[in-house]
Order: sequence, then structure tokens, then C-alpha cells
Amino acid sequence: MKPITILKKLITIFYYLIGLGIFTGVFTLLLDIFNQKEVAPSLLKGETLYSLSSIKVIIAEVLVLLLSFAFFKAISFLKHSLNDLSEGNPFTDTVIRNFKNVGILFVICGFGELLGKFTVTFLIHSNFAIEFDSSIVLFPVIGLFFMYLSEVFSKARDIQSENELTV
Repeated sequence: MKPITILKKLITIFYYLIGLGIFTGVFTLLLDIFNQKEVAPSLLKGETLYSLSSIKVIIAEVLVLLLSFAFFKAISFLKHSLNDLSEGNPFTDTVIRNFKNVGILFVICGFGELLGKFTVTFLIHSNFAIEFDSSIVLFPVIGLFFMYLSEVFSKARDIQSENELTV
């Protein structure tokens, strides 16, 4: 069970770092809006600076924050599942429900990033372009894997309870 304790510690550290990053992002966005600074939207990878008075840039930044929060929530579900897994209880309702939620949120993150890149490119540059990268494919694949794992754990729980009744 050594790998599960290492995973639990790494996910916990990652959870707090993401939380700190989201808090910092919201705080700096609010400061930038208050101070009327120019920023480069996160999805544009450091392109030209735009004034935050523009509603288009605010929409882009809000999209980034929403996707970041969805990812944070997925990691939160995973973190809570690891408590049961580390105690040797892999087939609990909590683990099954959390794995399904992690899967759904990862799929949302993948397609949300695709939609976000499309929307930001359209809003800022006024053209239709979609940039594909590995995260757009990787997030839905991992999400579908977690949803499948949730179903496997659910069937295993049913078999385990059926086995306990026959003894």
C-alpha cells in the first residue's frame, strides 16, 4: 500500500497548490480590473496585451477561472476518494460517486478548454480558429477512464456484497 500513500500525499500537495493558484488568479484579476491594467488572457499564451475594460477580455479570464475551478473540484473529489482507498475500502459509495464526478469534470475540462480557446480566439481576434493540443484529448480520455473505473468499482461492490451473503 506504499504507492497509495505516496499518491495521497502528492494529490494533497497538488490540491493546495491549485487552490492557491486559483485564489491568486482571482485576486490579481480583481486588482487588474480595479487598476485598469492591460493583460494577456491566459488562453492566448502571452500574446498582445488587452485592456481589462474590454468585456471580451473579462469573458476570456472568467472562462479560464471556471475551467480552473472545475479542475480543482475534480482533484478535490479525487483527494477525498483517496482517504477510503488508503484505508483499504475501494468499493464504497463515496469512491464510486467521486470517481464518476472526477470523470465528468475531466471531460468538461477537456471540452471546456476547446470551447474556451475557440471563444477567446473569436472574441479577441474576430476569426474562427481552433488550436488542438494534448490536453484537449487527454482530459476527456482520463475522464472516460475514471467514469469506467467508477462502473467497475460499482460492479465489484455488488459482487462483494453478493459474496458476503452466500457465506
